[in-house]
Amino acid sequence: MGRKSHKVAIKMKILSRTAFFLFLLLLALKVNGAVVWDAQKGWQVEGGVTELIIGGTQQDARNAIDLMNQGAREAEEENYRTAIKLYKKVVDSYESSILVPEALFQIGLIQVKRENWEEAFESFDNIAKNYPQYERMGAVTAQQLDIANRVRDGARFKILWVIPGFSNRGKAIEFYETIVKNAPFTRYAPIALMNMANLAIDRNDIPVAIDALDRIISDYSDSFLAPDAYFKMAKLHQDQGGEGYYDQASTQNAINYYEDYISLFPNDKDVPEAEKQIKHLKEILAESKYIIGEFYYVNRYNIDGAKIFYNEAITVAPNSEYATKARSRLEEINTGAPLPYSPGSWLLGKPNVKKSDREIELDSKVEKRHDNTDTSPFPMFNTDE
Repeated sequence: MGRKSHKVAIKMKILSRTAFFLFLLLLALKVNGAVVWDAQKGWQVEGGVTELIIGGTQQDARNAIDLMNQGAREAEEENYRTAIKLYKKVVDSYESSILVPEALFQIGLIQVKRENWEEAFESFDNIAKNYPQYERMGAVTAQQLDIANRVRDGARFKILWVIPGFSNRGKAIEFYETIVKNAPFTRYAPIALMNMANLAIDRNDIPVAIDALDRIISDYSDSFLAPDAYFKMAKLHQDQGGEGYYDQASTQNAINYYEDYISLFPNDKDVPEAEKQIKHLKEILAESKYIIGEFYYVNRYNIDGAKIFYNEAITVAPNSEYATKARSRLEEINTGAPLPYSPGSWLLGKPNVKKSDREIELDSKVEKRHDNTDTSPFPMFNTDE
C-alpha cells in the first residue's frame, strides 16, 4: 500500500512538472508571436499559437484575421465605409484580441483619408487610452499631432461625414491638450504645448498661451523648445503692459523672464534682443516709479513717500531720463526747497480732496514701508500686486 502511494505521488509530480513546462512553452510562444502585415498575404500570425496571441478559440482567431484582411482589401479599393464596418466588427466582437488596437489604427487612417478629423482623432485616442501597450504608440501620437496641426491650419469639419462644414481652429487646442495628457513623457508633448501656445496667441487667448508656455518651462525644461518658451513668455507679458503708471506687474514679469532666458541660454540667437528689451522695460518701470513719486511730492506733500519712489526710479534704471529727474527732485528735497504748488494751491493752500481707493492703497503702502526694515529695492510697491 505504501509503495503504490509512493508511485502515485511520483507520477503526479511528473505530470505537474510536465504541465508547468507546457505552460511555459505556450507562454513563450504567445510572447514571441506577433500579428504582422504582409503585402502579399495580408494579416497573419508569426512565431506563436494563433488563438493564444489573438485571443479566444482558434476559430475566433481565424475569423478576426479574416475580418482584418477583408477590411484591408476594401480599404485598398477605397470602399472606406465597408472597410470601417469590417474593422469595427473586430473591435466589437473580439474585445480582448490584440487585433483591436490595430483595427482602431486602420479606422483612424481611413478617417484621415476621408478628412473626418474628429472621428480620426477619436479612433487614435481610443488606442492611447485603452491600449497603451500597443507597439505603434509613437505612430498613434504622431497621427494625433498631425490631425491637430491640420485643424489648427483651418481644415474644415464635415457635416454628416460628407458635406464640407466650417473650420474650428479652437478644436485644435483641445486636441493638443489631449496629446499632452496621453503622452506626457514623449517628445510630442512639448511640441503640442508650443503649438497650443502659438495658436492661442494668434487667437488672442493669452491665459491659454501663458499656461502652455509655463508648462514647457516647468515640465520640459530640457526640451529644445524651452528657450523659445522663455522668450515668448517674456514677450507676452511685455505686450500686456500695465493699465497705468501704478500697474506694472506685467512689465516686471517680462523683465524676469527675459533675464531667466539670458541666464539659462546665454548663446541663444535672441539674447541681444532680450537685452535690448530689458533696458527698455526698466526705463518704463523707472518712469512709473518717478510718476508715483511725483504724486506723493506734488499732490500729497508726502516727502518720505516721494523719496521712496524717486530712489526706486534711480535703482531700476540709473541711466534713464526719469532717474535723472528723480535725482533732481531728491536734491530739491535735501536742500530744503519749497514744496511745489499748483496754481490753485497758492490761493487755497494744501489741497484737501477725497482720496480714491487707489490713493488710499498707495498711502497704506508708504506707511508700511516706513515700518518695514526690508532693504530690497521693490518690497513696498511690488509690481506683482
